[in-house]
Amino acid sequence: MANLQATTIDGGITEHQSNQSTWSGTSVTINLENGTFFQSYFGGLSGDVTTFTINGTIPADRAVSFILEMRTFYSGRDFNWAHANMKNKFLWPGGVPPTITQTYNQTDIYSFSSWDQGTTWYGSVVGQNFAPN
Repeated sequence: MANLQATTIDGGITEHQSNQSTWSGTSVTINLENGTFFQSYFGGLSGDVTTFTINGTIPADRAVSFILEMRTFYSGRDFNWAHANMKNKFLWPGGVPPTITQTYNQTDIYSFSSWDQGTTWYGSVVGQNFAPN
């Protein structure tokens, strides 16, 4: 195992970006084997997200994190974090899930981490209501 006090990271750390998420009906599916940064748009949805599926193998001795960028091209869509298909899987600071920005063409960014092979995901808001360039 490397001694981190003496280890130099030259050139930074990069993450694989994936647009291979599925947004259909009221379901969102991502696959961690495709990347760790997912861009998504509410355009393919027919209503609020009530099912959020995270696929991909996570080894027992590993922690995993990913970033989800959501752009609101349609107002009135939201994640229903408390829905039964997601309950007890996502924990938020203070126990309160975020409300998705409803302003047209704005971007919210969320970070998720798991230490128990994806049984529990700890979510945090990286930032919300980012305006396009």
